Amino acid sequence: SLPPLSIQTHTVRLHGHHLDMYNMLFDSASSAFFALDEHGGAAVMRRYSSVLECILRLRQTCCSSRGVPQQRMERARQVMRFMEEKRRLQEGGAEENCTKLLNQ
Repeated sequence: SLPPLSIQTHTVRLHGHHLDMYNMLFDSASSAFFALDEHGGAAVMRRYSSVLECILRLRQTCCSSRGVPQQRMERARQVMRFMEEKRRLQEGGAEENCTKLLNQ
């Protein structure tokens, strides 16, 4: 039989570079999640391993920024640039340009 469930909560205060990294990862993961969610819950479920990877990277950032590969941080920056461009195009009323951007 399994041992009794034990839950421990630790509050971690991030500062400086760690906080910036955490926020970048969190914001990019949130943007990607909500973009997938717009296509229905099935789209999110097909990408559940990506969601789990985002949670892992956030946890790694809480321990040490060295645990997060530089390539992963660059992908987070790319997602944020993409979402900013999408938002800018939508606000400008350029619906067809936004569709082209999404299909790249």
